[in-house]
Amino acid sequence: MRIAGGDQAQAVQQAIEGYHQFQDLTERYAQAIIDQTRAELAAHSKKELSPPPQILLAQEREIQQLIAAFRSATPQGPQDMIPEGSQRALASLRDG
Repeated sequence: MRIAGGDQAQAVQQAIEGYHQFQDLTERYAQAIIDQTRAELAAHSKKELSPPPQILLAQEREIQQLIAAFRSATPQGPQDMIPEGSQRALASLRDG
């Protein structure tokens, strides 16, 4: 280690303080970017997990149809509990 004299000591001290300030600002910047990225990822994942309102309304109607069908009749089998539109969709999936 070299010892700085007089004028150099002050310059070295300022350089060290500047380096510490640089480290602090760099860490703060990195943390801000990390926080921003996490917030964006969280917002994006919530959007993907939430179905569109039309889907939610269709699901609600289908649930209400199932409840009404269940209350109004004694089903003969599981196919009687599935609304007609869903039966067609399931049949097309099954038949490929």
